[in-house]
Amino acid sequence: MVQTRHYEETYSDEDVAHLCEVGGLNPEDKAKFRTELESIAAVYRWEAEKWENIPRTSDVRRELLALKKRISRLDEGLEGLSGEAAHVLKLAVYNNNSNDSVLRITNKLSEDTPSLTVPLADTNSSGTALLLDIPDFKHFLGGLERAADDAVSSLQKPHSGQLRDYGLRLWMINLMSLWRSTTDAPFTRDETSSGEPITPAARFCVAAFLHISPDYAVSRILWEMRHRIKNSRKATGEMVAKNQQ
Repeated sequence: MVQTRHYEETYSDEDVAHLCEVGGLNPEDKAKFRTELESIAAVYRWEAEKWENIPRTSDVRRELLALKKRISRLDEGLEGLSGEAAHVLKLAVYNNNSNDSVLRITNKLSEDTPSLTVPLADTNSSGTALLLDIPDFKHFLGGLERAADDAVSSLQKPHSGQLRDYGLRLWMINLMSLWRSTTDAPFTRDETSSGEPITPAARFCVAAFLHISPDYAVSRILWEMRHRIKNSRKATGEMVAKNQQ
């Protein structure tokens, strides 16, 4: 949801006048037109914020693989215990379970206290719990390791090149709608061999977005504009020349 923090003064009256000149626009109510531009900018900030701190797929994969490795090492550690170490650990587990069972029955075992007992919430007997032992740990560790494997496999392959800017995508959708509600002039995109926008709509889009993000690559703005026009043509079934995309 767009919040107050997403709104800030992006365009002055002079900026709006210049943008209208660049795009050949003459809105009936320039104040309303400016308000709509500001709202579209706020929606962009809202959408862009959602994607700012999302880790890359490669980072998530690295985390999961590191977890899987730790699980495997713990499982190997349990498996590799000497007979004496396994006996002492088993005795300690038994003593811990006995003590925790008493505390649970008397409701003195805090929920955030580390414990090897699992309460059985669906029973009528107060304090009833499942007591876990070393074979159970190995069973659960194996299940968790398999789940980590499945999690890694479920991750999408990382995309080559730059990731899609979904904030810009939403901004372009909204700006195209504003353009078409303001003028009958075509919303078309064309550029020079050096990547400079040529058509009024393309010049308008680039100039308007650079007020929001001054260092943004013009090529990415024009690419998103091309993508929006292409999708719009598909939706209407309209056939156009390449230089109108």
